[in-house]
Amino acid sequence: MKRAWVLATCALFLLLCSSPVFASGFAINEHGTKAVGMGGAFVAQADDPSAVYFNPAGIIQLNGTQVMAGFAIIMPNAAFESNGTSIFGTTGRKTDVEDQTFFIPNFFLTHKINDKWSFGMGGFSNFGLTTEWPGTWEGRYITGATKAEVVTLTLNPVVAFRPIKQLSISFGLLYQYLDVELNNKVFTDFTGQGFPDADSTLTGDNWELGWNMGVLFWATDALRFGLSYRPEVSHTVDGTVSVTGTPGGAADFSVDAKADLNLPQVLYLGMAYTWNAWTFEVDGQWTDWSSYDKLEARTEGGGILASSSKNWNDVWAYRFGVNYKINEEFDVRGGMVFDEAPMPSDTFDPLLPSGDRILYTLGGSWRRGNFKLDLAYNYLQDDGGTFNNDVGNYDVDFATQAGLPTPFPPGTFGNVTGEFNDVSAHIVMLNASYRF
Repeated sequence: MKRAWVLATCALFLLLCSSPVFASGFAINEHGTKAVGMGGAFVAQADDPSAVYFNPAGIIQLNGTQVMAGFAIIMPNAAFESNGTSIFGTTGRKTDVEDQTFFIPNFFLTHKINDKWSFGMGGFSNFGLTTEWPGTWEGRYITGATKAEVVTLTLNPVVAFRPIKQLSISFGLLYQYLDVELNNKVFTDFTGQGFPDADSTLTGDNWELGWNMGVLFWATDALRFGLSYRPEVSHTVDGTVSVTGTPGGAADFSVDAKADLNLPQVLYLGMAYTWNAWTFEVDGQWTDWSSYDKLEARTEGGGILASSSKNWNDVWAYRFGVNYKINEEFDVRGGMVFDEAPMPSDTFDPLLPSGDRILYTLGGSWRRGNFKLDLAYNYLQDDGGTFNNDVGNYDVDFATQAGLPTPFPPGTFGNVTGEFNDVSAHIVMLNASYRF
């Protein structure tokens, strides 16, 4: 009864608090504090319940029944400095992204059935983003440019099998919820009468099934290799597209809509080596972002309501971590991440104002009996990026909006260009775990 109460309480906490995060791409890797303290280099160790996410083959190492729950607190920052190339901007004008703090919860449960079989269950948000800009900034008419929000919740039962001492293999199913909201302003003052902007909103959600697998191999007691794979999950989002606040409400509308959003396949490869009290790990994480080729909303009959090309690139993240066991009570750790940006320059937009990034990580553990507490801190340093493409071409967008067959004469409204800079984030993570 006590175990069931703990499971139900933690699952309810996850469902109520699941929140998105500002990220490079929109993958989230903050799911276990030990892993985060080591720069996410954990797929070949996988020796706490967060292995359900990082490499479920690792749960075969965990004795008894173990419960782990926690959260990441993420505090992002970004700014846009305009080149003044549209009539709504002034050279050098700086706009800061809205201040936000995100809470990303996680929950894991593992149970060792016998020496060959283990079961696990995880709840986490492995994709998500929120970027919110002021409603008066220069890029406010770009799709999703005042608020872009993607929230996921993934429930992931897994099983691990150890056919021989040196090898563990695992397989899991997942049930994933996706919620999307895109907001932006709509220009209405074509006649110069001072009409205020209207508001455009796209919302929708969906549940979808998927799977994952992992392998852990002990070359020696000290040297381990890990592999973890999560295939693409293809969502068809059901929702609405609406425009409100047009002059006199004459052009307001709300229609049912669908949108396809492919969450990419992800492959983790890792090698860990333990020497006395030290453990070192190096990982590579490949993400198939080329599956994210466009973001398009259509009517139930197939008519296009809005369409935005993405054409993202496949990328790698390189993760390095080290852990030092001081004694039976305390560990300390650190790491570094080099993370490539998937967005090409010709589709780079304010929904994700992020370039290549580096993360610097620190962390530690405290144990007492069957209880363990982990704490980690990450600092994310991001290159930002130059915004100079047709995404913010108001001459084309406004003509399309007004139903005209050709763009307005070039320079009538102009093109939003500039630099995204001061892009960074502070990340604090805490997990508590207990072995029954």
